[in-house]
Amino acid sequence: MADQAVDDTIPLFCSIETSHTDSHVTYDIRVWRGIRKTSDSWMVARRYSDFDALYAALQPSGIDLRLPPKKVFGNKDRMFVIERQKQLESFLQSILQEPVLACQMVVKQFLDPSNYSFNFSEEALRHVSMFFRSEVNWEVVERMPSIGWRIRKEYFMIRPKDTPKGSKHVLSYSEPGHSQLLSEKDLTTSLRLLPTIQHPNIAPTIYASFNGTGAVILRPFFPDGSLRDIIYKAKPTAPFMKKYSSRKSPKGLGIVEIRHFGRQILEGVKFLMERGMLVGHLHSGNVFIERGICKLSDIETAFLSLPAFYKTSLSEFKKIQSREHEVVYAFGLILYEMGCGCMMKTPAMVEVSSACNPEVRALLESFLTASALKSGLPSVEQLISNPLFAGVETSSEKPQLKVSSKLKEVLRQVRETEEAEMLEMARKVGQVKKAEKDKSRQISKEEKAKRVREQWRAEKAKNKSMSESKHKTASSLPPPAPAAPPVASPAPPTAPAAPPEPPAPQQPQPAGQRGALLSSIAGFKKGGLKKAQTNDRSAPKV
Repeated sequence: MADQAVDDTIPLFCSIETSHTDSHVTYDIRVWRGIRKTSDSWMVARRYSDFDALYAALQPSGIDLRLPPKKVFGNKDRMFVIERQKQLESFLQSILQEPVLACQMVVKQFLDPSNYSFNFSEEALRHVSMFFRSEVNWEVVERMPSIGWRIRKEYFMIRPKDTPKGSKHVLSYSEPGHSQLLSEKDLTTSLRLLPTIQHPNIAPTIYASFNGTGAVILRPFFPDGSLRDIIYKAKPTAPFMKKYSSRKSPKGLGIVEIRHFGRQILEGVKFLMERGMLVGHLHSGNVFIERGICKLSDIETAFLSLPAFYKTSLSEFKKIQSREHEVVYAFGLILYEMGCGCMMKTPAMVEVSSACNPEVRALLESFLTASALKSGLPSVEQLISNPLFAGVETSSEKPQLKVSSKLKEVLRQVRETEEAEMLEMARKVGQVKKAEKDKSRQISKEEKAKRVREQWRAEKAKNKSMSESKHKTASSLPPPAPAAPPVASPAPPTAPAAPPEPPAPQQPQPAGQRGALLSSIAGFKKGGLKKAQTNDRSAPKV
């Protein structure tokens, strides 16, 4: 049994930290699991040839990936290596941002070789061969490589030996999830219920068993393919990466098909929930079309505790707290895909294609946007009663499924355990978000204080520069000429002495007069004086 120590649905993230050159250039990649760095990280060393091999393996997807070109000469130059390191990191980020590529085994092996070094195909073939030993009336037609997204699930096209060649069935083998909740006995009992389910909107199961390591499920082959095959106009037996990666002009289904398919999916989900069954991974690839009728498939994923493709997105929203909330969210993704013609790549709906029908757009905006998801989700019954689906006719065929009270109790306990795990995961994600927000706020405060200090220093330097400039300008001017001494006039005749008068009180001179006096004294020039005419009468008369 392959190592199931990790959850394959938790995305990988990476960054190229360093590069070093010996006989060749090696790039050291730091990788971590999860949207935020809450878990331990590890290092992976890769050469350019490894990146080139990864690029070649992903080419069938048709997605435009920008790998920097090879360079024969000068490829060890330091500046060239630094620039190439940036380009290679951008190449990896473009892969991890595409959900269809990020889940591929070749990508997992590139970034996490210690957990994905096994060959699950060979192991699955070994277990499936045990089925043919006990069921000798069946024979293998062909192996169906990677028609689904799960790494640990294999598909085989088989047929009965005593029927015409046109009769085909699909045999699948998958291991339980990394956190299996049902005991082997309860799991076996639950799988045996699948062939007894009769409902017009649920795909029939011919055979289901658990051999201690994995589940073997046999169902009819639907030539029209899944709902996703209809939307993407893809061949049902083509590889997952090739079918659903590239679509230049997405186009949704017509409003009549959306209404009918949506109501049929909701009817199948409602039936299973009313019988106390666990509803597994609901998505458009698990809904098959037969003569225009939707049929839910892969119900066993819930019994095997296999995580959903959108599991990481669920933990982003606190209001998704139950299995029914998860199913409603999954139905919203299907409705988006039918309306817009492509898968939604973000946890919450950001925008809707202009070609999407207004009724569909209005319903999506009511519960799939970020603000709506914070307010809560509708129930399955509320969706059925929505005007978009309420008027659709349903099948009159009487469904059948009997579940023992003992198994119902076991499934109820499993459901409560899973819901408690959902709440705990949402709580942890909320704590990480809060910590990141506080850290960002603290950094913002420090940056603001730093900018204030830098602005103060710049202002201080500016003022100092202006002061020095003024001083330099004043010192470069010539000094003013010295003032000439005043010319002494002839002494008047001596007069009889008189008693001294008391000194008059000194009146303060206005600042303007004082300044004018000083300016007049400083500008005095001797040459400007007129020659005086004197009449000396001091001589005595005879």
